[in-house]
Amino acid sequence: PVPCTCSAPARQVDELQKVLQFVSVSTDGEVVLWTLAKAELQRELLMRLNALPGMALAPPESPAVDADEARSVLGGLCMDFSKAVNEDHIYLVGTEEGMIHRCSKAYSSEYLSSYSHTAAPTAGAPAPAAPTPAAVYSVKWNQLHPRMFLSAGADWCVRLWDAAQPD
Repeated sequence: PVPCTCSAPARQVDELQKVLQFVSVSTDGEVVLWTLAKAELQRELLMRLNALPGMALAPPESPAVDADEARSVLGGLCMDFSKAVNEDHIYLVGTEEGMIHRCSKAYSSEYLSSYSHTAAPTAGAPAPAAPTPAAVYSVKWNQLHPRMFLSAGADWCVRLWDAAQPD
């Protein structure tokens, strides 16, 4: 095996169309492009999953993440690349904090759009004062309708989204 150094658990790895390239997302908030060249794994940071302004975050679960840094970093859990023609550089990332971010390999400093996968209220229970974030365990682009995608979260809900209608 080719050794690699990661500071937190990688939650998902996707193979890209190009030979010997992979992308990983991890709980330290990094989306990384890995390229195997001459028996060496080269690492390129595609995105640092930063919190949106005004977003309250819980303390980090990973000891590898500094507590001050964790206040601004989201933990990545899942991802999927767009299946649309000429949009193979667009991808979704789901986070521990209940956010889904639409990103581009061309822009590493900001999200194209964001979506909040908040927990639905329990039937018969009073509605909470503020929506509760639910970790996003899976995101998947639709292959037939390139603007549509699904998410599945810790609230046991599957949601259908239109990428053209962010929060």
